[in-house]
Amino acid sequence: MNLILQDMDFRELEYSYGPTVAQAVLNTLTLFNQRFKFLGIGRNRAVYTTSSGKYVMKVPVTSEGFTDNQRESRIYKSYPNSIYARAHLHHILPVGIPVLFMEHIQPTIKTLNELPSWVMSIDGAQVGLDQNGNLKAYDYGDQ
Repeated sequence: MNLILQDMDFRELEYSYGPTVAQAVLNTLTLFNQRFKFLGIGRNRAVYTTSSGKYVMKVPVTSEGFTDNQRESRIYKSYPNSIYARAHLHHILPVGIPVLFMEHIQPTIKTLNELPSWVMSIDGAQVGLDQNGNLKAYDYGDQ
């Protein structure tokens, strides 16, 4: 299923960054809809996966999404090989939309009392297993 672009409201992006950036986000979403599998949309970002399923791409759809992507990239750079999923920021031209490429994490279905205490510091306890079976946070932009 593709993200329904005509239902999206880009006024907040237009207000925060101007019409050129809002149009660039729309163009990026259109391109990603054509090339990748759409996984879902949260408050601030649309998420796609590669055909291999090894990586997800988080495209910001609000100004907070821009901030979340930059923050997750910065946190991972500061704490590589830790509780945080591998994440690298790429700027999609021509405007430089910050799209976050992250290793795909399979969300866990365990109850909170079965998980380590650090999970409570992650927004919504959004953690899961990486390809090696390690527990990692996959949405830590609110840290």
